[in-house]
Amino acid sequence: MRDDYIDDGDDGRVEDTEWELDEAGTLEALSFSSVHPVQGNYVMSFHMTEREESALAQHAQAQLTSLLSECEYNSPGWRRVRGKKGSRVKLWEKGSASALTQTSTEHKRLRRIASPLDRPTWLASSAASSSSAPSMHAIYSVKSSITVKAPLESVLKTLDCSYATSYRSFTKLMYQNLVADTSVLFHNHQTPEMTESLAVRWLVTRCQNPLVSDCDFCLVDYTKVHSIDELSAVVGGYQGNNHNEGNNDASTRAHDGLRDCEALPVAYKILRSIDTKFCPELSSSHHLVRGAVPLGEGASLSPSTKTVASVPPTMTHYLKVMGGKKLMKVASNMKCCEPVLHLLRPVVTRNTLTCRIEGYAFADLPLVKGPQQVRFYAGIPLVDSKERLLGALVVCDSKFVEEEEELMECTELLESVARAIVNRIEERHEKNILKSFMDTPLVRQSEPVASSSRRHNVPVEGEEGDEETVRTVPLSLPDTSRMALHSPKAHSVEYYKRQMLRLVEQANETQDQVMQTITHIQEVSY
Repeated sequence: MRDDYIDDGDDGRVEDTEWELDEAGTLEALSFSSVHPVQGNYVMSFHMTEREESALAQHAQAQLTSLLSECEYNSPGWRRVRGKKGSRVKLWEKGSASALTQTSTEHKRLRRIASPLDRPTWLASSAASSSSAPSMHAIYSVKSSITVKAPLESVLKTLDCSYATSYRSFTKLMYQNLVADTSVLFHNHQTPEMTESLAVRWLVTRCQNPLVSDCDFCLVDYTKVHSIDELSAVVGGYQGNNHNEGNNDASTRAHDGLRDCEALPVAYKILRSIDTKFCPELSSSHHLVRGAVPLGEGASLSPSTKTVASVPPTMTHYLKVMGGKKLMKVASNMKCCEPVLHLLRPVVTRNTLTCRIEGYAFADLPLVKGPQQVRFYAGIPLVDSKERLLGALVVCDSKFVEEEEELMECTELLESVARAIVNRIEERHEKNILKSFMDTPLVRQSEPVASSSRRHNVPVEGEEGDEETVRTVPLSLPDTSRMALHSPKAHSVEYYKRQMLRLVEQANETQDQVMQTITHIQEVSY
């Protein structure tokens, strides 16, 4: 039976599952209040998919066999370590000779940490280190136990208090990828009728993928050793704790800090906590839901006495002087980019005093009449792949350009810089759209782009005495008459349908990639 405990606090979730071992060794659901822990104030629930819950539960249940085998007192793999003089903590270790040599520093550090006497409970660490050969790995483990003279309810309460979170943070800082952390907490209630013990095993996993949360498991093995007569009736041939034939000394029958291999486990509990790396959605934290209304239909849905007036788009002009390191914001009446924005096409001229294009006189520009005395002027509009006008890029100089090769080089360089600027803006725009889409489940729709109604592909010659040719580049640009805000009606419905279908396809692809990554990490962890 699974019991979920929910409380306010930091990000994370703790779920515990209790199972009972019957006489045949099979698992059965167990429900009794004596082993229910008192939850602390640091956990908060959040939803997981059924696939994630089943995978984590199976992974945690698979650790039960390892927990029981490592808690056995008579296991030949463990060797008693001489601890600090006067310490009540008992240490065991196991591992190959090479592993013991390579992890001597880690062993000393763990023994230093295990020495304090003021802690009522202790959870020791098990570290994995690589040997000198790249294809071989040596495992070195340290196990500790201590007798706690306290009721079992107090011990379980200690496991769920802030000490557990501190221990989780300590292991995550000490190890990087995967920690198979084995430790034993022994509880002994000295009464003639029964003895209780509690073994704890931690498994901490730290995922490198930012989309996958870190997780750790805590397995608690609760053992209740009844009297010899009672156990003899349940388990045939039971001879008592730590029984050695021919030796009935009381010292050999006493527990040495670990559960006896013949003690009957009554139940074990699986605790798992998962820390989320992202803030909760607004609908979950503040109970807010964004409304998606097509642009321009808000006035019809909410009547108002005020008139709606279209606001013309504002443009900001920046000027960079040769040799300068910063962009200077200039007034709009300087009209630095007005010829390019007015004509909506690339323009290059050698002499601004004699150039006149489609009735636009360059000689009337403040840059030409003012102290700047601009004579060479070249500009190109910044248009993205969706034919949206982003701005303009203009280069001007007070000197005339006489050579044709120099004019061609300047034009090619200007076009190259303009393409680089547009590409950079589009990349940044796509990243912002993806980030916004991943942060919120709702679709943020933008205004449909006005379609282009005219194309400027015909070169224009200079007028009124201008003997030079103004070079133009064929472009497909939007019509300025349709750039103002308008109320989309029937033509925008199809646009929003296409946008919704495209975003749904992107969401499905992103979800498939995340699930593949989670599956791969789980396979590697197993």
